[in-house]
Amino acid sequence: MRMAWALQSSGCCRCGLILDAPCVYQTNWRYRPDCCGEQKIVTPAAVPTTQRQLAQRANDRSLQLYKEKHYAAAESQFTAALKLRPDFALAVNNLGFLDYKQEKHPEAARWIENAIKMDPSRAIAHLNLGDARARGGEGEKKAY
Repeated sequence: MRMAWALQSSGCCRCGLILDAPCVYQTNWRYRPDCCGEQKIVTPAAVPTTQRQLAQRANDRSLQLYKEKHYAAAESQFTAALKLRPDFALAVNNLGFLDYKQEKHPEAARWIENAIKMDPSRAIAHLNLGDARARGGEGEKKAY
């Protein structure tokens, strides 16, 4: 979560004087040094994280785990992303590609077919499906 600091300065904290001129020190804050000059720093409420963002983070973690060759952990993160967002075609395709890299070609083809059903415009999924089918022994005609 991102946290930003905001300055609350509707007026002087002691005398209540409404400040109408910018401070000479901090031009974006209203501050009067000859008054009490006390200011309160307030943190805004955190913005809630959406399911989409959580799924994307899980997908990103699994890609990093894949690069580090931690395939079981990567698979669990892809699965976590799909639990958060079942229509996440990228995670489905990535899960299929992970199976493909582990030479589980029939499973890879099933995952990638599901990714194509979710998002037919995903060109890389079509390529991955052809490769998985060709390596899985389904023949050139069915593969491409």
